[in-house]
Amino acid sequence: MEALLSGEGGRLILAIDEYENSHAMAVDDRNWLRAALQVTAGPFQGSISLALTTVELERLCRQVREIAKSLKGSLSFTTVEGDWDISLALEGSSAVVVKGEVRSPDGDGSAVRYQFRTDPITLETWAEKLGALVRKFPAVQGQPS
Repeated sequence: MEALLSGEGGRLILAIDEYENSHAMAVDDRNWLRAALQVTAGPFQGSISLALTTVELERLCRQVREIAKSLKGSLSFTTVEGDWDISLALEGSSAVVVKGEVRSPDGDGSAVRYQFRTDPITLETWAEKLGALVRKFPAVQGQPS
């Protein structure tokens, strides 16, 4: 399942495949998600596998929803592992500037930076898609079955 954010000269696709370790004994370990991020910035493209937690996904979704609803403000989000940054800033009520960076988890310095503009309606659609991901991959509680 995926969530697409597109705009002028760029796009992001966050795809989540499954829980990374759904049978782990520790609740925190069961809340990691196996994901992939595809980035297009102008003529450049890149994709990377990454892990993020259900808590991070919920936080990103909540922050994007707040901005899409209020049409003001900004947000900055970074994964716990530091391999993905995204910031959104509204310019007036008709444009959203999307900036960020995706870094190699290998620590070799490889990275793709992106920046593009989108609109509030597209941002609202992204919030809805992120919400669908949150519903499909909710935070895990209790003992494994």
